[in-house]
Amino acid sequence: MKSRIALHILFWGTYLFLRTYMDVFLINYSYFKLPWDERIAKALLPEMILLIPKILMAYFLMYYVIPDMGKKSKWKLAAASIAVMLVSLLLYHTLLSQVVIPLIHNETHEPGTLTEDISRFIWRMLDILTVAGAACTLSLMRKQLLDAKREQQLIKEKLQSELNFLRAQTHPHFLFNTLNSIYALARKQDPETPRVVMQLSKLLRYMLHECKENYVTLEQEWKVVLDYVELEKIRYGQRVAVTCTTQVSNMQASVAPLLLLPLVENAFKHGAGNNRGITTITILLEEQEGMLKFEVKNNVEATPEPSAETSGIGLSNVKRQLELLYPKHTFESFRNNGTFTTLIAFNWNDKTAMPDR
Repeated sequence: MKSRIALHILFWGTYLFLRTYMDVFLINYSYFKLPWDERIAKALLPEMILLIPKILMAYFLMYYVIPDMGKKSKWKLAAASIAVMLVSLLLYHTLLSQVVIPLIHNETHEPGTLTEDISRFIWRMLDILTVAGAACTLSLMRKQLLDAKREQQLIKEKLQSELNFLRAQTHPHFLFNTLNSIYALARKQDPETPRVVMQLSKLLRYMLHECKENYVTLEQEWKVVLDYVELEKIRYGQRVAVTCTTQVSNMQASVAPLLLLPLVENAFKHGAGNNRGITTITILLEEQEGMLKFEVKNNVEATPEPSAETSGIGLSNVKRQLELLYPKHTFESFRNNGTFTTLIAFNWNDKTAMPDR
């Protein structure tokens, strides 16, 4: 509210300054022989007085006509505008003839001919409408800027809501799969069960706390991948052989959370979970020409080929998050010669702007 009042004061103050400057230095040559203070007074005071009908017309247009365009009858708005214009002209004429001319210029107002009166009427109408039009134009421009800003904010909030949904969807999906692992160990009364529960608690702590931020460090995300790998290696034992490699110079760079983990989870679920023999999983995180590349490979037996659509929530979730967060990205999942590969790559320096949490 205070900023709006300040903008209005600034507009009318600027208008008065410009009109006074024009009256003092460009128009009223009869003032040039007067002292500076008197010249400024004879220019400023009339403008301040005649500002009243101009403000009346300007605020009527800004706060009555423009907001109600399309809502009220055009004829009613036109009639009201003409009525206010006539009132403004009458007020302008009264202030000019009864106050400005006799009291400031010390002159007598004399009626003119019909032609002169018509010319004065047109000039006064243009004088009022010019400043009122300028005020309305600036008001509309400010409203458009605010509307555009509000629209951008709504888009960001919608984006944030969808991301929150996607991440919330990941949590129970991951928990369900991991609890299945713990259940299998518990049925066998495996002594590693407590260790698996501890690993799970670390992963859940990350999901519940660190993942509340829009972005985390790559080091945090990579550590979660390694923790999950350790958890699954406890479950599958000698049935899996996992190789994790990273070739990134800056592990403190920020990335969106929970983009890497679903790809690893998918490899264990559809690789080690389906294969009867030994499953080999290769995980590679590297940086190539400004793109962060994350590739997960696992051998598969002669089963229907998994894909982003048939691999459950995980991969489709990652794909959608990439679309929302990173304009420049690739997502691939395919099987070739008994190896299923999932690959994501994105420009981690080109992120979608997100609202502050």
